[in-house]
Amino acid sequence: QRLYADRILEQTAALSQMVGEFLLFARPLDAHLEPVALYPLLRECLEELQGQEWPGVEFTFANGGEPQPADSSCRIMADPVLIKRVWLNLLRNGAEAIMEAARPDRRGQVTVRVATDAMAAHVSIADTGSGVPSDLADKIFIPFFTTKSTGSGLGLSVVYKITVAHHGTVSLAGNAGGAIFTVTLPLAERALNAAAGGAGHPAS
Repeated sequence: QRLYADRILEQTAALSQMVGEFLLFARPLDAHLEPVALYPLLRECLEELQGQEWPGVEFTFANGGEPQPADSSCRIMADPVLIKRVWLNLLRNGAEAIMEAARPDRRGQVTVRVATDAMAAHVSIADTGSGVPSDLADKIFIPFFTTKSTGSGLGLSVVYKITVAHHGTVSLAGNAGGAIFTVTLPLAERALNAAAGGAGHPAS
């Protein structure tokens, strides 16, 4: 009975996630952008997923989990609820890729790396799955397209939609044994300074 109950809970959670993704995809996004500390939110997402549905998958930061000094206080302009969905979807996507890879132990890592420049934060999420075939790489953000045996095909479409609503970009690159998704988002300080500068120069 416990086994059946666990399966029912898993299916219910999967259905709830699928419905949530469909609603996010179908409805217009109302993103309320504000300065958001990037690292605490990413760490919260990693801790939320660690050990849940993917017992053999480790979610971790690059560099031993410690941010570079210049990146540790990074703030982005974001809607905290929506941007958290981006991180969770990409982290889950990486874990699912590992589970579907042709390895008997189904173990692997999903690694988050953050880099910043004068204008933006670049968040890369890499997995040790099988990667995305090059002939399919330009299709993965298309709604309902998926390379997995399960899923709605909306997870990455939702990531793309939310990222665009944040005036950012998302891209895919391959590595030696998996995929790397990189989300680039404007830094809060840069956006706030630009807004303050614009406010001081009324249109003629």
